[in-house]
Amino acid sequence: MKKFFFFLMLLSSLLFISSCKKGGRSKVKNVDREPNDNIKKAVLLKSDTGTFVTKLESGSDVDWFKFNIPAPGYYIVITENTDIPKEIYLAVQFYYYDDTKPYKTVSISGDMAFPAILHVDQPGTYYFTIREYWEQSYEEPIVFKTRFIKEFDKYEINDWYDMARDLDINSQITFYIYPYYDHDWFKIKLNGQKGYLKAMVKETHDEVTPELRYYTYDEWSKEKVKVYLDWNKLPVSIPLPNEKFIYLELHDDWDDKQTLEPYTLKLQYLPEMDSLEPNDDYQHATVAHIGDTLNVAIFPRYDKDYFKLTIPDTDSVTLLALNYEGDIKPEVKFFTLDNYEKLKDYSDWHLLPFTFAVEPGKTYYFCLHDDWEDAESEKPFQLIIK
Repeated sequence: MKKFFFFLMLLSSLLFISSCKKGGRSKVKNVDREPNDNIKKAVLLKSDTGTFVTKLESGSDVDWFKFNIPAPGYYIVITENTDIPKEIYLAVQFYYYDDTKPYKTVSISGDMAFPAILHVDQPGTYYFTIREYWEQSYEEPIVFKTRFIKEFDKYEINDWYDMARDLDINSQITFYIYPYYDHDWFKIKLNGQKGYLKAMVKETHDEVTPELRYYTYDEWSKEKVKVYLDWNKLPVSIPLPNEKFIYLELHDDWDDKQTLEPYTLKLQYLPEMDSLEPNDDYQHATVAHIGDTLNVAIFPRYDKDYFKLTIPDTDSVTLLALNYEGDIKPEVKFFTLDNYEKLKDYSDWHLLPFTFAVEPGKTYYFCLHDDWEDAESEKPFQLIIK
């Protein structure tokens, strides 16, 4: 039943756009009723779905329109004009009226090219303008269609962290990237788990590329949320922070694509598979010795593991990596400490196996990671020091 509903929604939207391209001029309503150059003179569009025509009288002319929204959802304005010169930018902007505000006219969008989509969470009266952004003359009649689609995403409105919807750490949900610029926020309560959170999407739609950013919550900061891992294409995993909550924000990578088709987001908790963690910086480096065989894991992406090694009576150390899987390519770099107890480069990065020249009796630090930090593997492998 859900798939049938989604198909109807998509088919309906496609038919709407198709009808705009084909015409339907016999039902066009002339709404060019000057003067309508301010919000109080806005022309009322009595139907939330219809075809209308207006005309800009000059380059500086702004036409105002008024419409009613019956329920939470999406109001779409699209033009039939197909021969608009490239130098002309017909812009749509949405507003509402509030007589308690100093200027009473409140903008709820920036200037938008056709098709323009307004996402609202409250029924009520709204407004939009059509104008030429650069105040250039455009003498052709502007034929435009409007349409209202009732809200279909049960998690909306969740466009900001304080509207984030609660999810379990192991869960599977359906979400949408609609309309353009849509950002969906979710929140997971943590209970002191040690390990990782992995997020995955199943579907691919059109040119939409879902991206995910993770946040932690900081009640003392101005923004309240702090980026924990920046934008990444899915799948993407993180080590769980020692926090009460982790926030997730989803969007299209460039915010310029949309789809009425659903995505399936799967969240999975993975217990710690690397017994040497946490060793993500040199202050928490794992102490290693010549002759050790260590079980290590490069997980998640961007994982760096630090080790501390004191050299006995030898002038070379060889590191080998065995039985690793996936696309990872283990790479190592050696460091020493400077006079300020900070890391100082001792070698370049080298793919394993590699033999490093060292000085007997000296202490070194080395870092292990994937060469481009774009691969990961949940399965531990062996790091041999000899």
